[in-house]
Amino acid sequence: MKKMLAVIIFAIAAVAWGANDVVLTANPQGIIWSLSGTDYVATFAPAAKIYFVSPTPADNATITNNSATIKINIDDDISAFAWQWIGTNYTLFNSNLIWACNFDNVDALGESATNVLDISQYANVTTPQNGAQYTEAGKYNGGYTFTATNSCVSCPTNSAFTLSSGFTISSWVKINSFPAVMYVASQWGVTGAGSAAWGLYLGTNGLIWLATHNGSASAATLAGLTALQTNTWYYIAGVYTGGTTGNNGVIYINGIADKTGTLNQVPQKSSYLPTIGNAPSAVKLPRYFNGTLDEVRLYNRGLNADEILQLYRSNLAKYAPARWLFQAEETGLANGTYTFGASEVTGSVTNQTETRTLNVDVP
Repeated sequence: MKKMLAVIIFAIAAVAWGANDVVLTANPQGIIWSLSGTDYVATFAPAAKIYFVSPTPADNATITNNSATIKINIDDDISAFAWQWIGTNYTLFNSNLIWACNFDNVDALGESATNVLDISQYANVTTPQNGAQYTEAGKYNGGYTFTATNSCVSCPTNSAFTLSSGFTISSWVKINSFPAVMYVASQWGVTGAGSAAWGLYLGTNGLIWLATHNGSASAATLAGLTALQTNTWYYIAGVYTGGTTGNNGVIYINGIADKTGTLNQVPQKSSYLPTIGNAPSAVKLPRYFNGTLDEVRLYNRGLNADEILQLYRSNLAKYAPARWLFQAEETGLANGTYTFGASEVTGSVTNQTETRTLNVDVP
């Protein structure tokens, strides 16, 4: 068979045409043609593990608005993920992420009314309790609502929840009303006594509070400046960078610092359950979050301002075994050129997308 051109529309790994034979073997992506004598050989590269999907702009695309939506699919059991934006890597998923809930109730991942998947490497057994309810009306797909005194989502405590060197707790929140102090996430007691360690909560005036506790009579607290409103989605985060002096505490709203100050207590190792949507020891007091929470994350280090901004603009979700979707909405783009890409690590193997260029030209 002499020189020929073939169009192949099904998945195969290699094709070899000789004078008398055709050989097909399975699997595929990316055809590489080579000529050997009178034979054409088509070799298929292994399927990409991480790749852009629609509506991500093509490489060197030009857009005429100041925002871009970028989506990346990952087909792997990842141990780390980094988003690359304008030459900076933002490691949003690795061993520093110790508790993370998408709240999407995915059957294929074993989620149900009695089980929430912790997508972090620690895979903490996370359980909705006392009337905590899944809702499809989350910020990203599903979320959880808390409408009863004891309703919460919690997991057993372990050594990973030793946060004396720093931590970041973040969540998307939507508030129904302010019946009382409402906990977003914590290892905390109602009065801050006993084994309390850390907490992110809202006051009755809508201000965000971040607290640490070392076991003394009272806690160290930092109050935000901006009151949240009902029926509105906000991304909030509390960051403690360690120590007892300086500006080691920061509260963020929608990626922007709302208050910076000092938390003069190092959080102790707590025996309380890490809890979302309530305070662990709030047995008979209305400390539940009256509204919806989504995409709760707890890191064992204090993230910086740029990392918080990228978390606000993006989301990483697991939607099937060894299947992930990352999406970013980069906004406020001035005219100019931007680069972006991503990488993931599985075991000792690193895979990455190509680096793409985006041109912004707003008339």
